Amino acid sequence: KGGGKQGSAGDAQFELITDASGRTTIKVKKERPPTRMKI
Repeated sequence: KGGGKQGSAGDAQFELITDASGRTTIKVKKERPPTRMKI
């Protein structure tokens, strides 16, 4: 795990992964749905 930025937009969590060649890949993590979370 080199330079990786983690953030959350709404309820969808995504991860920005920058490759060594300079490519930016956006990984969307929606494995865990929000449970009992009312903000």
